[in-house]
Amino acid sequence: MATITGITGNQLLLGTKVCTNNKYQHVSSIDETDHSMNLGLIVQPKKVEDIKLALNYAKTKKIAVARKTG
Repeated sequence: MATITGITGNQLLLGTKVCTNNKYQHVSSIDETDHSMNLGLIVQPKKVEDIKLALNYAKTKKIAVARKTG
């Protein structure tokens, strides 16, 4: 998956070391017997506009979105 143009926050690509280190936070609550979550990109937004861009990108590409707060 490519990165999303215009996002000012971090974009962590699947397969990179920094993504691997952060991935557990996003999928640790998923029960793999019932659900499967294969991440393509982790977006860490800095601004509300980053969230809008990410959601619009996902909608256009028909990609599912999972959110994590904290």
